[in-house]
Amino acid sequence: MHIGALDGLRGMAALIVFTSHYTLLSGLLNGLLGSGSGQIGVMLFFCLSGYLMAHLYLDKKPTLSSVYTYLVRRFVRVVPLFYAVVISVFTFNSIFPDFNIGYPVKPLNLNSHLLFIRGVGALWTIPVEIQFYGIFCIFWIAIFGRRYLIMFIIVLLVFMYWNDPYWLNFISRMRIFTPVLIYFFLGILAYCISDFHRRGLYDAIFTIFFIGAICLFPRIYESILGVDARELDGKLILSLWSNPLYMMTTFGLIYSLIHSKFWYNLFSKRLFSIFGKISYSFYIIHVPVLFIIKNYIPIKDFPITGFFICLIATFLTALFSFICFERPSNRFLSKALLGPIEKPTPKPHN
Repeated sequence: MHIGALDGLRGMAALIVFTSHYTLLSGLLNGLLGSGSGQIGVMLFFCLSGYLMAHLYLDKKPTLSSVYTYLVRRFVRVVPLFYAVVISVFTFNSIFPDFNIGYPVKPLNLNSHLLFIRGVGALWTIPVEIQFYGIFCIFWIAIFGRRYLIMFIIVLLVFMYWNDPYWLNFISRMRIFTPVLIYFFLGILAYCISDFHRRGLYDAIFTIFFIGAICLFPRIYESILGVDARELDGKLILSLWSNPLYMMTTFGLIYSLIHSKFWYNLFSKRLFSIFGKISYSFYIIHVPVLFIIKNYIPIKDFPITGFFICLIATFLTALFSFICFERPSNRFLSKALLGPIEKPTPKPHN
């Protein structure tokens, strides 16, 4: 389901990830937009996913039929394209082992992708997304209709996470990337409190959070606060995800956008909407496109021109993927597993 401006915000998140990865390959602006900046885009993806799951299902009674529909819709939305990319990359890597396309899917890790245990490169986010769908289903069934209890539990989780981001060690042993889970629940919280907001200067508030998100790009954050963000390693990535500033900014962007008339209308424009609709294809395909172009065009020599070449190539490839595979497979599997689909009545934006 696409909800107005959230579609555009999803497209912006994909663009942040793309820009970060392109910067790592090309040295654009001396690496200012790299060094893990793409993690902010992924945080937005996860928080948006939590919000949309809550919007679609949290107020719907979890009957056997509705739970089945939920599971089918989540499956057809994510799995077909993910499997297609994983199998295609695996086949390509087997035939051309010396040609790097950015996704090292090989016999040793193929099953971990197909079973949604863990992914390599940008593919790591999809197993985590699938795992959250399972967690949300249990969450939905267990505390349906108890919004205040849901809010209390999420606030408690956030508080515990801020005090010790590694308290869910048993989940870590299940190979789930623990620090990201809280971002899904922040999205759920944004939905739960959306009926309790007071009208105010949400245009300005979103602008502040938007500027704040840019300032949190690691290299920019480093220059402002003197934090060393030059080393791209596991400790840096974990420190970003467990940093309260990133959590508050991600939550604030989504919550303020929902209540901002100016930004909501802007992000709902057709260009943003199109980019948002193809954002999943764009996200999952952009790494191979970047690596293929990098092998034939010296993007380090003209990084700005190369950026637009890569962006256009990725956009067109993602659009082709969306039109020719993602949307048809979604519709075919939905019809096969659910029968004729009735379009839900969209909730009006206040």
